[in-house]
Amino acid sequence: NLKPKIEFLTQNGFVGTLLADFIVLNPVILRRGLSSHIKPSFQFLNTYLENNENVMAAVKRSSWLLNYDFTGILQPNIDFLIREGVPLHSISKLILTQPRTIMRKVNRLEDVAQTVKKLGLEPTSELFMLALSVLVSMKESNWDRKMEVLKSFGWSEEDIWSVFKSNPLCLGCSEEKMKSAMDFYVNTMEMDVETIICYPRFLMYAIGK
Repeated sequence: NLKPKIEFLTQNGFVGTLLADFIVLNPVILRRGLSSHIKPSFQFLNTYLENNENVMAAVKRSSWLLNYDFTGILQPNIDFLIREGVPLHSISKLILTQPRTIMRKVNRLEDVAQTVKKLGLEPTSELFMLALSVLVSMKESNWDRKMEVLKSFGWSEEDIWSVFKSNPLCLGCSEEKMKSAMDFYVNTMEMDVETIICYPRFLMYAIGK
């Protein structure tokens, strides 16, 4: 039962410590059927990522990617993005760099996509994909807490959404990092809040460095 699965993973690039690390992080994979799940999952990912090296890179970013129901979750999410007008190369990049985005429930991805579209971002743009990845991975309660942190330093809700539209990754920072950064810029450096809103990348810098 185990040997054929390990041989298949080895033949497809998981050798040495890569194989050991993968199984330690995702032992459930050894309970999946080789012909019924593991091989079809590899083939499915290869369809969009083109080669085993990219599949390995995506799996290393999220070891549970091979466990997911590709017919019930991954494929419907990809089909939805295609219907929305997202180019195939953008979907491939998403799977490679942010695989957890397509591992969400389909209705969750659909709801977030509508929110992003209301901001005026086109599905063909890179900013749309970044905004989608950030929002879909965040609980609504986390988003609300981040908004409260920024509002406590004088940001308006319009400011927050405007910054998110122009640089989604800035709102991907943790609540603690945002609070620490704003405290340093405003109270230590005495920087105007308007300056930070104009240059939101300040929120992404490591304050200690």
